[in-house]
Amino acid sequence: MTTSRGTALLLLAAATLLTSSAALADVAVPKPVTAEPAAAVPQAGAPSTVFAAAPSDLSRYKEEPIPGGNLLVAAYFVMWLVLAGFVARLLMRQARLEAEIRSLEDRIEPGDTL
Repeated sequence: MTTSRGTALLLLAAATLLTSSAALADVAVPKPVTAEPAAAVPQAGAPSTVFAAAPSDLSRYKEEPIPGGNLLVAAYFVMWLVLAGFVARLLMRQARLEAEIRSLEDRIEPGDTL
């Protein structure tokens, strides 16, 4: 790969990352549904504890400090960085090998055979 091809690949990766994070930013986070507690109907032979709905006042519970959408965007960003680093490493290694092949070809005389 040439340098311009690698640059184009990195720009494509950056554009994909930006568009995916912009799309995730528009996603609305649903609010928890609260309902009135249902009346428990005891049945014969049932244990003394029955299922009861959560209280309608949920203000005592703390919200998550980091919303899940932000974590997802951060995870994608890290993965794109890892992928870009891997591709850049491959490009540098390929360029180094091509330079070594050219230097070896220059050292071989035209009449030499393997």
